[in-house]
Amino acid sequence: MAGLFAQFIEDFKKGRDEAYAARGFRESDQPAPQNDAAATAETRTEGGGESGDNTPLVTQLAEKIKTLQTNNEELEGERDKARELLTEVAAEAKTHKERIGGLETELAEKTKQAKKLESELRSKKKLIDKLTAPLEALQARIAELEGERETLAAPYRIRGMKRVMLLVVHEDAHKQKNLTEEQRHELTEGAQAVNAAFALVKRLISKTEDSDE
Repeated sequence: MAGLFAQFIEDFKKGRDEAYAARGFRESDQPAPQNDAAATAETRTEGGGESGDNTPLVTQLAEKIKTLQTNNEELEGERDKARELLTEVAAEAKTHKERIGGLETELAEKTKQAKKLESELRSKKKLIDKLTAPLEALQARIAELEGERETLAAPYRIRGMKRVMLLVVHEDAHKQKNLTEEQRHELTEGAQAVNAAFALVKRLISKTEDSDE
């Protein structure tokens, strides 16, 4: 009887191994036939006979089943942890994706602003180029006027010139003539013009001397 039971167990294990090999499982991945082995052991125990001779084999199967169950629980725990980690990574990836989207939008806006500024810069550069020629012409004219000013101011710098010119327009220089009211008015305006001209020359000379310093 014991021989038949041992042969049955051996045949069962062989068939199981072949089935798992056909499916591509490793021997370490094969789940122990807990229900069948336990049922067989229970049947043998209830039926009496020589069940005591197969106790080590049943014990090994029970331990194997227990080990597989423990490994399965550990694998399920690791799977749950992996799922939690994957969920965290997915949430983090979503946050980074949203941040990247925001940065891309901001970059597009900055690029748009930069293009607008470049366009304005080109327009202002064209305006500057357009105003350069008139400005240079104006500067040249200013230089000419300064030269003309110096030419006009030179006679007024002659010592005694103011006194000479005032004598020309002073009424005392024309006492022998019977001056009309209009002529007197012209002489007065002439004297005022001489005084104003010399005052202007004095200011110009003062500015020139200050700029030279």
